[in-house]
Amino acid sequence: LAEEVVKLVKSIPRDEGSDFLFPGQGKTGVMHANAVRTLLHDMGYKQITRHGFRSSFRDWAGECTHYPREVCEMALAHDERDQTEGAYSRSDFLDKRRGLMADWASFICKPLAENRIAVNPA
Repeated sequence: LAEEVVKLVKSIPRDEGSDFLFPGQGKTGVMHANAVRTLLHDMGYKQITRHGFRSSFRDWAGECTHYPREVCEMALAHDERDQTEGAYSRSDFLDKRRGLMADWASFICKPLAENRIAVNPA
């Protein structure tokens, strides 16, 4: 995890009765799949989707970095290699993904005015 993420995770109050960082309220203790969507809607951000977070990362990685496509896709847990390619390409690109995610953390932690991407509020 990027240094910024580690700091954030350590700052989150823990529920001592749960093994999960983000515990759910049901019997299993697992957070519901729609919990993030519900939180965003409750905060008044109905136009923001969970998928939008992933899409924003992928657009940034493709437009603002020189990381190979395979590394960017693997960071999103997309392994699009076909059976033949997968037989020869067994890497998980872990070191390159670490660099990519550190760069992403640095990007999203900067004030908006410092980032190179023009943001369209529409």
